Amino acid sequence: MKLLKDKKGQSVISGLQATIFGLGSLAIVLTIVLYVLTSVGDEMPAGSTAQNATLDMTTSIGKAPTWIGILVIVIFAGAVMSFFYLR
Repeated sequence: MKLLKDKKGQSVISGLQATIFGLGSLAIVLTIVLYVLTSVGDEMPAGSTAQNATLDMTTSIGKAPTWIGILVIVIFAGAVMSFFYLR
C-alpha cells in the first residue's frame, strides 16, 4: 500500500479492504454456525420436530454463502467504477 500513499484511489482501496474483511468474517461465522447446527441436528432423535426445525434452519442458512460471492463481485465493480470516477 506504500505505492498508493497520497493518491485519490487510496480511499477506495481502504474502504474495499474493510468490506472484504467484514465479508470474510461473515463467511467464517456462517461456516461455524452451519457446522454446529448440523452436529446438533445429527444428535437429535430422527424425525423429531426439533431435528426437522434444525435441518430447515441449516438449509436456510446454507443459501447465504451464494450471496457472499455476489456481494464481492458487486463491491469490486463499485470500487473499479469509483476509482475511475475519482480521476
